[in-house]
Amino acid sequence: MTCGSTTPTFRLLDDVVGWDEAVVSGLVGFDEATGVRLANADGSPAGPTRTELLPWFPDPRLAPGCQPCAWYLLSGDRLLRRDTCTGGWRAGWLPSCDPGLLRAPVAVAARGHRVAVADADRVLVWRNEGDQLTAVIGVPGVSVVALAPDGQVLVAVAGRDELRRYGEDGRLREIIETRVGGTIVGVRVGPGHTIWLLTEASGRWQIHRGRHRFRRVDLADLAAALAPSSLVGADDTGFCLRESGPDRAVTTCYTWAGQPRP
Repeated sequence: MTCGSTTPTFRLLDDVVGWDEAVVSGLVGFDEATGVRLANADGSPAGPTRTELLPWFPDPRLAPGCQPCAWYLLSGDRLLRRDTCTGGWRAGWLPSCDPGLLRAPVAVAARGHRVAVADADRVLVWRNEGDQLTAVIGVPGVSVVALAPDGQVLVAVAGRDELRRYGEDGRLREIIETRVGGTIVGVRVGPGHTIWLLTEASGRWQIHRGRHRFRRVDLADLAAALAPSSLVGADDTGFCLRESGPDRAVTTCYTWAGQPRP
């Protein structure tokens, strides 16, 4: 409670005594067994929005490449690569070189000159922007993939909060029980091999940081540790990139097929 000559104000953080959600502000957790708590200091009372997180955790179908303006895009069963000169999208491989391996891809990741695609209960990893296939990793239910700077591959499985770590040769090295709760929908590996996770539970997005033990952090921590990409928007119709031009920043939008969009 507050002390002094003013009217005392009691602040009881549980889910038992008389909270009126319609008039209370700055609190979340009204329907949780652990009780109410102070709201996150991010952009919305329940935490950051998905749009705010896009520059660091893109839609799984998108991944920034190693060069400025370079991106990879999953469109149906095709992997597209953005032309850094024209801004258009072309097939990841020439027709004569397309290995035809992709069946039902759900997520793409890139780091340096390596590319990984989560596809039909497996993860395919290439070197040299797709020129050399180096590993095919069987992972039932794979939903998210990330590449570490030392060549390791991190994989999350749909509906579970564990993280699987594979070596560059595709062999399983470790299963990390993250205990973050919710569903892992984004994975990044930052400086010092720190792992950043994005989870979703009941429409709320949370950021976690760690290696084997993870703790919740806010958007400011994420922004201070990892550089954002140019992705500024994404919805059912497509996505938008905001990039530096000769005179000013320019926003360019595309459909999920890689076609220009107003």
